[in-house]
Amino acid sequence: MKKAVLMLVAAWLFLVPYNMDAREEVRPLQPVEVDSVEINDFFWYKLRDSVRQYFPDVQKAVYEPEKQRENLPNLLKQWNELLPYVSLTGSLKGENDNAGRLRSALQVMHLAGNLNLLTGEGKYMDVVERVLYNEVAGAMHDRERAENTADAASEVLAMPQWTYATQGTHLYVNFFLRSDVHVKTDSLDVRLRLVGSMPWYNKFMIVVEMDGPEQNFTLHLRLPSWVTERNMLPGMKIWSTRSIYSLSVNGENQFKHVENGYLVVNRHWKNKDFVHFTIKDNILRINDPDRPGCIALQRGPLVYAFDNMAGRDSICLKPLSPINNRFDKENACIRLYTHAFDRQGVETDTITAIPYAWNRAELKDRVFVNQLMP
Repeated sequence: MKKAVLMLVAAWLFLVPYNMDAREEVRPLQPVEVDSVEINDFFWYKLRDSVRQYFPDVQKAVYEPEKQRENLPNLLKQWNELLPYVSLTGSLKGENDNAGRLRSALQVMHLAGNLNLLTGEGKYMDVVERVLYNEVAGAMHDRERAENTADAASEVLAMPQWTYATQGTHLYVNFFLRSDVHVKTDSLDVRLRLVGSMPWYNKFMIVVEMDGPEQNFTLHLRLPSWVTERNMLPGMKIWSTRSIYSLSVNGENQFKHVENGYLVVNRHWKNKDFVHFTIKDNILRINDPDRPGCIALQRGPLVYAFDNMAGRDSICLKPLSPINNRFDKENACIRLYTHAFDRQGVETDTITAIPYAWNRAELKDRVFVNQLMP
């Protein structure tokens, strides 16, 4: 079954459309040119430096949605067949070696990314994010052991075009990376300065800059699935306190109009207008139907893995136990801490977790731990 699914995904670029009428309804988003985006984000800046150091000849991946317009019905069919096999980190379930997990994750990401550009639906970009922050970032951390890490490196260089896209007078922000972008199209001439510290802290500010008079355009800010807990992977159950988020423009709270997975703000924008988008910290506890009796943790886009499990295979977590977090300077990440229990429900000690991407080769079997029902 897994081979059949992989063959299906690998062939998607060459499929012939079976519903030609759909072409008239498709208005693809256009990724903003990479050269128009300057990413200053610590998380991705560090990965980009690794690419330049270890893969100096790698070219950025290129996405051209116009070439896939006629394939949309087939791509949607493939997506529905593929989605049940996508794991929490974005690879296909059943892939156990580093190269296989990365290869399948990139196939999933390419399909999801093209569907986002063709449909304008944020749920596909949620899966792109899942792959980028877990398998792609993990491959870069593990570059010496993954034979196809160069493929991940090309996606790191393409990160700017995943971050911003346009469609007429609509401007889409998919990732809240510290960055500066100049969007210049037939309909727009505007600069955005995005300030934030994703994936560690979920407070973002966007400053709108322009040289001429005010411009009327619609800003679309992706509302991630780890905030809404909707459009998560099929069958997965979430234990959490629902995230709370706020949106304001120039200090005034905005009505939260959500369309296709994006917060939508339409207005006449002026130079130096600013947007604040804040998400309350929330750690998801996730059950996967393919891992009965187990639980995993996700904070923001990052899936976590338990790193102090040697000789402790019988320990359990309660799904609603408090989880603390603090910045780990040594590993340059947010580390999670929570109580561990034996199978009788007696508290034993503390269990800790770090992002799966930090050591995916050794932590791939530590994403899930036994769950003790409350």
